Amino acid sequence: MTRTYQIAGYAIVSEDGMLADATRTMPDSLKFKADAEFFEHGLDGVDVVVHGRHSGEQQTRSPLRRRVILTRRIVALAPHRSNDLAVLWNPAGASFDDALAALGIHVGRVGVIGGTDVFGLFLDLYD
Repeated sequence: MTRTYQIAGYAIVSEDGMLADATRTMPDSLKFKADAEFFEHGLDGVDVVVHGRHSGEQQTRSPLRRRVILTRRIVALAPHRSNDLAVLWNPAGASFDDALAALGIHVGRVGVIGGTDVFGLFLDLYD
């Protein structure tokens, strides 16, 4: 089957491969305007954002974006309780195509924003 979507990864990482502190939060001292603008501009061009439970984005248009949120707390797929534009996905129980289909996406651009386990799932698929 031919894939009908493109996958792009968006990441800014430190030398140790992380940008979060012990509380899983990116400290303000590591946030730069140019990085944030590049990140937001990239996400403005995707049809769906993919990230883990502890990742996310805080841009003005973030609530408008469809998203797939990875979690091991469900068997396969589940609707997000408070976000109609999101689906929860456990890759051990459902395919990525199934997760996209749950959002009505069959073609388009996918933006992967993290964490490292999430990026690893797509290593062979990035465009």
